[in-house]
Amino acid sequence: MDVNEIYKYIVMVIEMIATIMLVFGFGKTVILYLIAETRLLSGDQKRMDFSALRALLGSYILMGLDMYIVADLIHSLIEPTVQDLLMLGLIVIIRTTIGFFLSREIVEINHHKVRTNE
Repeated sequence: MDVNEIYKYIVMVIEMIATIMLVFGFGKTVILYLIAETRLLSGDQKRMDFSALRALLGSYILMGLDMYIVADLIHSLIEPTVQDLLMLGLIVIIRTTIGFFLSREIVEINHHKVRTNE
């Protein structure tokens, strides 16, 4: 087994972990949403502030995106063609932009929660 094959397996594992993280975060958010809606329908709870769920899901998405970027970087080290490097640059720009705005929204949600709790 040569080094490139090892790197390919590492990339595959990182991508699988990132995908599992995204699916887990989505599932956890959906379950918490369904619990909140069930409590609301039964009259046990007031309407839930969904910004906490959005922040939770956003944090999982950010972590997953970061892991995909790492996998793409490792992949570009294995096969550094010009097309692959351009594609990597485009993917990193898109994912970084999404991550920036998503993390900004999470910070705003957390600041809003702190202000409303004071």
